[in-house]
Amino acid sequence: MANVDAIVEKSIDEQTELFINSIDPATVCSIASSHNNGASCTLISNPLRGSFNICYPVIFGPDGNGQKWIVRIPLVPRVALVDEKLESEVAVMNFVQQKTTIPIPRIHGYAIKSQSQVGFAYVVIDYIEGDTLFDIGLSSLDESQKSYLYSQLADIFIQLRSHEFSCVGSLSIPKNNSEGYIIRRPLSIDLNQQELEGLQPGHISHLDDTYASAVDYVYSQMQLVLNWFSKGRNSVLSEFDAEIALYDLYQFQALAVEWINPTYNHGPFILMHGDLRPTNIIVNKDLTIMSIINWEWSRIIPAQLFVPPTWLTGLELSGIRSYFARKDYMVELVKLRDIVATRESQLPPTLNGHPLSKIWSELESNNSFLIAAGLLSLTSIANTYGDCLDYSYHGNNDRPGRAKSFVQARWQLLRLVKKKVVDRAAYLEDLERHGMAHLEHESPAVENLVSESKEEHLHLESQLLPSDGLVQEVGCSHLK
Repeated sequence: MANVDAIVEKSIDEQTELFINSIDPATVCSIASSHNNGASCTLISNPLRGSFNICYPVIFGPDGNGQKWIVRIPLVPRVALVDEKLESEVAVMNFVQQKTTIPIPRIHGYAIKSQSQVGFAYVVIDYIEGDTLFDIGLSSLDESQKSYLYSQLADIFIQLRSHEFSCVGSLSIPKNNSEGYIIRRPLSIDLNQQELEGLQPGHISHLDDTYASAVDYVYSQMQLVLNWFSKGRNSVLSEFDAEIALYDLYQFQALAVEWINPTYNHGPFILMHGDLRPTNIIVNKDLTIMSIINWEWSRIIPAQLFVPPTWLTGLELSGIRSYFARKDYMVELVKLRDIVATRESQLPPTLNGHPLSKIWSELESNNSFLIAAGLLSLTSIANTYGDCLDYSYHGNNDRPGRAKSFVQARWQLLRLVKKKVVDRAAYLEDLERHGMAHLEHESPAVENLVSESKEEHLHLESQLLPSDGLVQEVGCSHLK
């Protein structure tokens, strides 16, 4: 479920190229110089382009002591909430630098877009020498090297765990730019993508919305997933796909709410890096972590969602859904957890009886890790349930049949399924108009379903509930 809108993506890609081409290298150097007492600088290399930012490495002349910095510019067409994202990133980095010893780049200056004299947002940070863990490759590490890496990751996770917050959300900068932080809605890659596609997730997650319980947060995340399903033009491929996806989403929601441990429902709430992938971990030749970078999308989450990375075996979440891959992953998770436990035993007992090793010990049973990982990557929820969780609870007992019965017993969902097939047809026609039909290959069976659903949808459309009403009415019931 939740395929991106190819037409929107093409437009964003084109706008992004125009934005990058509009950036004058001389302006980049003037930005860096303005934050280093006017010292002159030059670009070290071509800019480094990431998913959401473009980074310009600069080096200062003799009067700047040869320092190397990065001018990091958000790619505005790719970031819908550029000022909100930048303020959160700066607030998180300031907090981590002041409250922990986790190695991160130092911030030398920043400007949000609405206040920038150069017309775009930016942040100026240290240039960190080294290779990314992705460049090194996890598969190349022997057990000794892996143990050393895990010991450093353990220290990072323990330090993040040691700080507790009053609610779920994202750190941001106070309006008067005073020291400290405020907490606003939890900003995520998923929320950003929905904004880019015009799906109006702000109706569900307002700027100042925070959550005082894990249940409230989980429910809000499921609202966002259902918003994506309901409003996304390319969220399903067919009527069959829509029935399966809806069934999986509501089943996952029921499991997730039941999974929440009452002990952790009202805290602790913990700051988590929003994208701790190997590409965001810089190491030296001895595998010492030199810096954790890209703190955008970091947010405060319930303790049960503060889980180890999915890539410990070199695979992402989609790669560890199979039974044997998941078993291999759990072996690595236990290794990391045991290192965490050893290090925590050497610290004063200051975590209110909830050390990280205890929280992680619960990930080995009841599909806990899969539920947590799904909630951290909303577009993966339906597949996580369908590929793994459904079998755990129902075996091979006719999932398509259960899905059809589930939808047909609920008139709101039945109408939504018909609407989604019509949405899909309109999307395919739009692809054709844009000369992008080669991106989709529909079978005659699906085309017939589209035609039939169009006719049926004509007299249902005016009665269809808005997505928010659908979520409110159906979303809280136990749907096994």
